[in-house]
Amino acid sequence: MRRKLLALVLGMGLVVAGCASDDDGDDNAQPTPGVTTTIPQIPTLRFANTSAEKNLTPWTQGSGYPGYYMMTLVYDTLAWINPDGKPEPWLAKEYSADPTGLRWTVKLHEGVTFHDGRPLTSADVKFTVEYLTKNARPRWILTNIDRVETPDPLTAVFVLKEPKASFVLNPLADLPIIPQHIWSSIEKPLDQTTQLPIGSGPYRLVEYVENQVHRFQANPGYFKGKPIVDEIVMPYIATTQAAFTAVQSGQADAVSVSLTPELKAQFNQGGLKTAGGSGYRGWYLYMNNGRAPFDKAEFRQAMAAAVNNDDIVATALLGAGATGSPGFAHRSTPWSNPATREGRLDLNKARSLLDGLGYRDTNNDGVREMGTTKLEFDLVVRNNDPVAVRAAELISQSVAMAGVKLNVAALDQTTAGARTWPDYAIGATPKGDYTIALFSWAAAVQQDPDFLRSMFHSSTTLGTLNRAGYKNTQYDDLADQQTKAVDDATRNRILGQMQDILAKDMPAYALFYPDDIFPYKVSAFDRWVYYKGVGILNKAPLLAPK
Repeated sequence: MRRKLLALVLGMGLVVAGCASDDDGDDNAQPTPGVTTTIPQIPTLRFANTSAEKNLTPWTQGSGYPGYYMMTLVYDTLAWINPDGKPEPWLAKEYSADPTGLRWTVKLHEGVTFHDGRPLTSADVKFTVEYLTKNARPRWILTNIDRVETPDPLTAVFVLKEPKASFVLNPLADLPIIPQHIWSSIEKPLDQTTQLPIGSGPYRLVEYVENQVHRFQANPGYFKGKPIVDEIVMPYIATTQAAFTAVQSGQADAVSVSLTPELKAQFNQGGLKTAGGSGYRGWYLYMNNGRAPFDKAEFRQAMAAAVNNDDIVATALLGAGATGSPGFAHRSTPWSNPATREGRLDLNKARSLLDGLGYRDTNNDGVREMGTTKLEFDLVVRNNDPVAVRAAELISQSVAMAGVKLNVAALDQTTAGARTWPDYAIGATPKGDYTIALFSWAAAVQQDPDFLRSMFHSSTTLGTLNRAGYKNTQYDDLADQQTKAVDDATRNRILGQMQDILAKDMPAYALFYPDDIFPYKVSAFDRWVYYKGVGILNKAPLLAPK
């Protein structure tokens, strides 16, 4: 049956139903406060997935969304992010810091077990931190943890090297706790690409076929109660059009990818509904700071000035989104610097900067050059996101007016990833084969301001997400200072200075943030909740309310 489902879904084109909808807002299905209802058990949900994920260990999970959230169906974290982006206790019953901010005491829930029945204790928390520090992945920043003490099986004390303002967000709400009795014998976690993982989460991955399907079964002994959905089947569907069609035709109950704005009306009728809102998931223009001419800040400034962000939002997003900021921070975050929020098309500035660098269109072909160096580059973008591809085309048209030619290289997800970030290589010097590219980051980049350090710090251990290869010692110093600041006023002042530097040096340019619109079948499951800047796939709505 599963093979037939996949064959049917993959063979479909997009069904266009030209009907209007009386829904002008973003639906966000949530239980009515104060009303207790009996929630029936649901045998199976079919959730179409357009991201080519692997077997969902912390080392093989790929995308931020949905990959990370698929992985956290299997593994739990000490805290969890609610729909508004705020952390709340999860595996931890409670947590608190001492007055110095250097010791965090975490109390675990009693009776938590892994899928194989073994208890989850503070020893597993300690092991997870030590193992992930040794076998690092860029997502988890653990270098500030000096040690983890385990005074009893239900208490873990994190001793930090220096205070960390975002400690609850990362690592408590982000780090998956792995079982010591399994991973302690595994020396090379990246090689574990086929084994079905064991965690403590509400679901166990019971089937994985690469580029075909993930199948999850509910954990009946879950410490928060058995999930209300018995089985989740996630077929992999390579194209967004086919995934949307699967939902429209009833072959899938929901989908991992957001609709393009023009499709919203047809997915709010006929038993379908959408959940969504303003997204923090952003698209960024990354420029390889290690390659000429992008090694010069003036050239990167010229490229940013030649991009028409307003046109991208109006044309590619049909107005359903927000423009990016030169300071990289989303304008709605409380730590965004007002002076660096507005990025506007300024062709005169772009042309003047290029003139000053010595680039002229001497042969009148519309493309500037200097000697034998012609300003013509490939703009790498993933081909599975039509909004991103359209944005790349608009960027190409816009910068052409300043005398720069960009050839849109729309590549499949795997190839584009290999060009921009091969094997998640850690280090400040990009090892990928790109000069300029469109790159997407999940909401965590904007929800936790400490990510500004990991995004652009020149240290290979602190700048674990520095795909631009940016280096600035003043920025490094400020980034280190802000993570130690425990009062918001001091921290926001430092973060503002960091944004000033980014707006000037322009290692990468925040382009736009699309609104998220996720369709689903109401009769199959009507408890989906939009998690701000992320999506609807989340373990919390799959659990019965307490």
